[in-house]
Amino acid sequence: SKNYDMKKCLIYEDSTGYCRIVTATNSFKIEQESQENAIARFHETAIPEVCEFIAVSETRIPDDKSFRDAWKKGDKHDPIKVDFDKALQIHRQRLQEACEKKIAKLNIELELAVENQNLPEQVAIQRTKKILRTLHETNLSHCKTVDDIKKSVPKELYDVWTYYSMD
Repeated sequence: SKNYDMKKCLIYEDSTGYCRIVTATNSFKIEQESQENAIARFHETAIPEVCEFIAVSETRIPDDKSFRDAWKKGDKHDPIKVDFDKALQIHRQRLQEACEKKIAKLNIELELAVENQNLPEQVAIQRTKKILRTLHETNLSHCKTVDDIKKSVPKELYDVWTYYSMD
């Protein structure tokens, strides 16, 4: 008999278009049962209301979940696809949030610069804050892949960036 230790999962999209993944437990397939019957039974138990789904080995699910909210149900060759435009939108939102964090940090530095009557530092901080307010609107047309998107984080935000590593 085939080794069925590999976990299976069902990939489908819910009514809002969000990509959902349901994973079976290791012990799902019963002895003497064909894989097709096991998957059919799993489908009936887990997501009976869904007609369109893909059953794949859990190892086919991407490890990189940076843009999990942009995932789409693919096909048997490429079970998870990334909606590029949605990934860009998510990245812009993250840039904006990181800019807001950075501005909050700069506000504290500005307060100190004012207390210390350090005019050059005050001017520099205010200029930086002005840039940060619209940084998320930056041109990202050079991005052709999700990896390109991940690499397009301005170094000024590295200290407040928490979404994916910058190495």
